[in-house]
Amino acid sequence: SADTFRLQGLKQFKWQRRKMWEQFKMQWKETYSKLELWKHSLKKIEGNFGTGVVAFFLFVKWLMLLNLTISAMIVVFVVMPTVMLPPAPAPPSHADPCSVFISPDNQTNNEPVYCCSTSYKLVKNRTENETFIDFVQGTGWMESTYVFYGVYPDKVLLSDLLNYNLPLAYIGIALCYFLYSLASILKGSARGFKERLIEGEGQFYHYCNIVFAGWDFCIQNERSSVIKHKALYNEIKGSLEAERRADEKRNRSREERFKILMVRVIVNCLVILTLILAGFISVSRKLFEQCIRR
Repeated sequence: SADTFRLQGLKQFKWQRRKMWEQFKMQWKETYSKLELWKHSLKKIEGNFGTGVVAFFLFVKWLMLLNLTISAMIVVFVVMPTVMLPPAPAPPSHADPCSVFISPDNQTNNEPVYCCSTSYKLVKNRTENETFIDFVQGTGWMESTYVFYGVYPDKVLLSDLLNYNLPLAYIGIALCYFLYSLASILKGSARGFKERLIEGEGQFYHYCNIVFAGWDFCIQNERSSVIKHKALYNEIKGSLEAERRADEKRNRSREERFKILMVRVIVNCLVILTLILAGFISVSRKLFEQCIRR
């Protein structure tokens, strides 16, 4: 417009900066859409099975990216400093509470007495070396790896450039990835709510919008057009099926509702009984092993 050409000085600089930022965002979105993970596979799934099925895989993809981000935070701020930096030495006057000592009551037998953690390590080392089972259950040799927080020292890590407070990093990183997870959930929920709100405004014209405005005119090859045809067909089919189920749910009789309620109660009771039985078996097995050791 004419006002744009009359901009001078700081206003023109702000306008150019805003324009460059918008162009950068558009280019970034285009690049991200080209490099998006599993894009073509998800489109193929959407075309063959509908939006309901692809939504599940999108959720799995979101969970995977969330877990990878959290894992990267833990590796960078907890694991790598522990591996690369040595812990601070303990003061000379500080006695190790887990050092081996001789009990006065057992001086004749010369039997050493250990603290709880040392005794646990000795018992663990005397157990059978079941590598695969330990890997699956996270026991045995797995307890001495960086997978468990108990391996990390509760001391400040020293280096020439900085002193890294590892105990503070435990708490700080845990708080950060919990907040990051919460922000990701809220962002996804807000996006979904916005999409449902937009779709809800035209709910009476849902099928008209799919038929007359659902086609992508940027498609230039036959394969993509076939996938798009299937996607539109499955979307209409899924919408009709959802309406049919909603009508059946609204028109249920009292006997059908009571039957469904009883089935749910019975299934939940069976699940609770199974969990109680599994817990009882686990406790009984543990007590039996302790009796055998004695």
